[in-house]
Amino acid sequence: MKTVGKEHLDKIQDCVPSPKKWCYRNKASFPVKRGKKNLNVGFYMKGSHRIIPINSCCILEEGIDYIYRRLLENLSYLGIEGYDEKKGTGILRHLVLRRTARGDKAVILVLRNFGKKEERSLRSFMQRVSEMLGKDISFYVNVNPHKGNRIFGERTIAIKGKEGLSESICGKRLFFGPTSFFQVNRDIAELLFQEVKNALEISGADHVTELYCGVGAITVTYGKNVKSVTAVESWPESVLFLRKNIKLNKLNNVRVLEGDVEEFAPDALFGEDKVVLLDPPRSGCAKGVLEGIIERRPKAVIYVSCNPATLARDVSILMNGGYELSFVKPFDMFPMTAHVESMALLTREKLQIARYDKGCS
Repeated sequence: MKTVGKEHLDKIQDCVPSPKKWCYRNKASFPVKRGKKNLNVGFYMKGSHRIIPINSCCILEEGIDYIYRRLLENLSYLGIEGYDEKKGTGILRHLVLRRTARGDKAVILVLRNFGKKEERSLRSFMQRVSEMLGKDISFYVNVNPHKGNRIFGERTIAIKGKEGLSESICGKRLFFGPTSFFQVNRDIAELLFQEVKNALEISGADHVTELYCGVGAITVTYGKNVKSVTAVESWPESVLFLRKNIKLNKLNNVRVLEGDVEEFAPDALFGEDKVVLLDPPRSGCAKGVLEGIIERRPKAVIYVSCNPATLARDVSILMNGGYELSFVKPFDMFPMTAHVESMALLTREKLQIARYDKGCS
């Protein structure tokens, strides 16, 4: 955020600490590659696609780490060839594990293709590991035939167990799919969502345009406190669960638009009586989205970001377009790493905002 300008450093508040420093992460994605003798499973070395094999990870929730260790011990029985990224051959690309506070557990195998041979191998493997992991675990296959580093493809098949995962956040219940985005640190996510709700109150929001809204985890937190919400999301699975969560939480004031945010940005989604809520991917907002905001002059912008670099870039663009930075509040979403989640509030008029008085410990 320092790239916004030294004169704005006083707007960066103290980092909100995570209630947990270890064993907090409720999701893990492990790339898989074909080795000379066995499958290589682990994490990428920084700045490369070389896999460093790991047997355990101390920032994962204990339940997920246990599942990972048991799967790793039995992965040779799967009988599915690991992926070769350079040649585009092989089948098994990623192993993704998820667990919710409500106790739902999921294993997602990302495959280059999925035919009868792979299904037979997978069902035999599931029968073996289910005896160790318990009958309540769900298994999914996600098919990603495309080259590149995106983990998930658009097709997901529920092989065993539930169609989705159930979670509790800020006293609300919601569901999300095996490939849907959900914050990896539930405890600090609750504090972040509450701060978003507070920022909406500060800005005097009655009508909200929420872009990149996912399954609606933030939406259900503040939805009953405003008159209307226009929620935009592109990932089909997330849209499915977004609609379900709106109905589950009895929100009758939310309009859902399915499609790329960039397609809707030039539309009449923004207005001077509205607040725009952004929660984009690490790459930040598309230029057209920011241009649409500046052109239509909504009264405030609340920006949630997992990448300080793209947040600084986008905040600079909005400030050059006439917005005043009220504050930036970091949240220690990823303890024991160099990463941080942040929330910025920008308004058309200058506001006096009290600083948060606790720092990361």
